Amino acid sequence: MIAAIVGYWIIPPINADSGAYHYLTIEWYEKFKVIPGLANLHGRFGFNPASFILSAPYCFSKILSYTFYPVNGVLIVSFVLWLYNLIVFSHRYTEKVYLLFILLFTLRLLLVNVSSPSSDALAVIVATYIILSTLKIYTYNTENRYEFFLFSLILFSVTVKLTLLPLLFLLPLLFISKVISFPRTTIYCISAGVIVIPWLMRNYLMSGYLIYPLSISDLGLLKPDWKVPQGIIRLDNLYIKYGPYMLKESIPNQLKLSLIQRLCKWVVIQFQSKMFIELLLLFSSLFSFIFWFFIIKRKIKFNKNVFYVWLITYVGTLLWIIKSPDYRFGSVYLIMTIFIPFAFLFKNLVNIAAVRKSYYGLLFIACLVSIYYCNSALSAPTTYPFTFKDIWLFPLRDIRYKRNVSFNPNQKVVLNDGKTILYISSENDDLCLHVSLPCMPWNYGVVEMRGEKITDGFRLTKDLIKEKHPFLNY
Repeated sequence: MIAAIVGYWIIPPINADSGAYHYLTIEWYEKFKVIPGLANLHGRFGFNPASFILSAPYCFSKILSYTFYPVNGVLIVSFVLWLYNLIVFSHRYTEKVYLLFILLFTLRLLLVNVSSPSSDALAVIVATYIILSTLKIYTYNTENRYEFFLFSLILFSVTVKLTLLPLLFLLPLLFISKVISFPRTTIYCISAGVIVIPWLMRNYLMSGYLIYPLSISDLGLLKPDWKVPQGIIRLDNLYIKYGPYMLKESIPNQLKLSLIQRLCKWVVIQFQSKMFIELLLLFSSLFSFIFWFFIIKRKIKFNKNVFYVWLITYVGTLLWIIKSPDYRFGSVYLIMTIFIPFAFLFKNLVNIAAVRKSYYGLLFIACLVSIYYCNSALSAPTTYPFTFKDIWLFPLRDIRYKRNVSFNPNQKVVLNDGKTILYISSENDDLCLHVSLPCMPWNYGVVEMRGEKITDGFRLTKDLIKEKHPFLNY
């Protein structure tokens, strides 16, 4: 597995979104920290995931000749070693099997982000750690010595990715049967404020909304001049919601389809794309409630809080299907909704020899899968020829940096300070990766600076979003 991680560390980043906005967002964060109205240049600059803030100080662009992103690689190796440690020191072979199962499936999600700064990696790691740690407390009735850490991590998870919002429902479990005291409550409130308030403030400065792209987070009476127009928010929300369906229909035509019609077409596409493992996970997750009937029928004892944890992951699965069915957003929920009841249904297996054989069989499969992943890394369409000299110290750069890019005069605009040049990229031309900041990946309209310096921020003075994206009128 470590060999597979090293293989994916060496090759150019595979995650397509990295070239689209990850690199640019981190470059802004590294050079300017926080810019009022930054989301007016590109809505996705306003997403503000904690992983980008974490990556910004460690991309070393001021020291090296080019930028690279080691944070995800370090986090993934640490996560794999932590999970492998749980497997090795577990005294039950059934538990070893389940944990190895989780490791194999989460590794599929993590590998493509080893050399990419994507927030998906940290989201998978944090969600898996939170759920497994919570289950451990209520499965073995152990003392919750890490209650404060879990509380803080659950709040932090929301700043990593909004798809982890359902994990907030785990917070009540931390306070069940606990004595509520004023000092203890004060400490928790201060902790929540330290984690969440700075993140909300950054969101507001960059977009004019407390949580971008949620329009309901608009403060209403406050109308800063850098506030992102509703058209940009709607555009981002439409791409988030309808992009993962990968349908041939345009977004205007998808808007005419019901949820059931879209999901049916999406499932057909999954079959056509031979995504059989993902479909198996999906349907196993959706019907995982059946396991609980067998658990009750066999009178298997379990802590009711374990069922509550499963219910939260099941709700997360349903929200994922409805809101944005991209597997990288919801796979942790899918895996856990299957794992939790399945583990309890078979936790008392008496045929230890059979379970041991299953465990060693899975280890063998893990070795084969790692070899397959290494081969997939080298044969990925984003990988180009290289020598040992190119990779002995740093990973390869994204293939988009290798492409020759030219632009016409209309893509170069002098801003209102008379000296700052704004580059405006046309769709899919990667111009922003080859020019200095500021650069506008999508043309929303006429932008101006709020002052004489870039750090004063940007505002949109002429909104052309609906003109350039007519489907926003639907």
